[in-house]
Amino acid sequence: MNEFQEKFFEEGTQLLQLVLERLESADIPYCIERNYQEYPNIITGDVDVLVLRGDLGAAVREAQDAARQLEWGQFVSYVGTYVAHLGFYSDKCLSRFVLVLEFFVGAAWRGLQFLCPERAIQMRQRHGFTWKPNPAHEAIITLIHHLLYNHRVYEKYRSRIGALVVASPALFEEELSYALGPRMARAFTSLVLAEDWDELENRARNLRCKFLVRSFASRPLRSAVAVCRVCIDTSKKSDGVVISLDSIRNNSPELLADELIELAVRWHIFVPPNRKKIMFQSKNAAKLVKSTVASGGVAVVLNPLGEELGISLRYPIVHVEEQDSVLSVRIGDKSAQRVLRDTAPLEIWNVVLQHRNKVLGLHK
Repeated sequence: MNEFQEKFFEEGTQLLQLVLERLESADIPYCIERNYQEYPNIITGDVDVLVLRGDLGAAVREAQDAARQLEWGQFVSYVGTYVAHLGFYSDKCLSRFVLVLEFFVGAAWRGLQFLCPERAIQMRQRHGFTWKPNPAHEAIITLIHHLLYNHRVYEKYRSRIGALVVASPALFEEELSYALGPRMARAFTSLVLAEDWDELENRARNLRCKFLVRSFASRPLRSAVAVCRVCIDTSKKSDGVVISLDSIRNNSPELLADELIELAVRWHIFVPPNRKKIMFQSKNAAKLVKSTVASGGVAVVLNPLGEELGISLRYPIVHVEEQDSVLSVRIGDKSAQRVLRDTAPLEIWNVVLQHRNKVLGLHK
């Protein structure tokens, strides 16, 4: 690990450790949903934290206070009924480091819980300086989340899920029956143990419907309230960002677009999973830009003639322009800032995050 990487991890480690220490001090029980193995020293992406519903607001305040204490800025602040998405950034490194925290009340799809938060907290386990879920719960969180949201289980998660289920298949089946009922829980447990991922993904096509039916049949009022609240919360979701690469000819606009998106993916800048490279003159370009931004994502527009996008957005478009082979970044009526091509992706994100922090009126 070189000097830059050491500093990169040091900054993120310091904030994550302070957040979790503050949660402990405030008597807010929590557990890290996944990827906790080498926390706080190695942070692979965003940090997913499971809390009780009554503690969601307090957990958000503790995280924001920790960031303020270490002089980190904030560029995303979305707090719903069952989830909170917080994005923090620091300019103390050679380049900016981003840490994204997501707080979840249990594990849910469209507000309908497939893992009860009280049960998850009750059965959590100590892991170094932090807390992890019970292995059966971690397997449920990862497996059911991906089947409901993606209709598939990505290769990188399969061995981990399998190992967690093998450790305690009876408990996995018992806990899974809360969401799926005894019969389906038994079938899913058998399929994981047999490593029959194709059949699991085939069954995912009907899983949403069956999960909806069971949720409303067993918990009708709670499920109806949850779905309504999620619909209301969606209107409060933070908008993403549009970065328009205008009239760029000598500085590889497509490569720059890929580099901007690669950093967004690596650091979970703005809300995943929508991070798109869009040709300005392509069919339905404006519609695609709007939908990406509305989802909280990142739209990088290749605009070779520097034309106006002609769409109304909540936040101004970030224009990256080329003048005399030099790149500059302009947002709204703010003065343009020149950037070097070699460091352009980092410097562009620096400008974007600083601006969003100021617009939101958050600390720093």
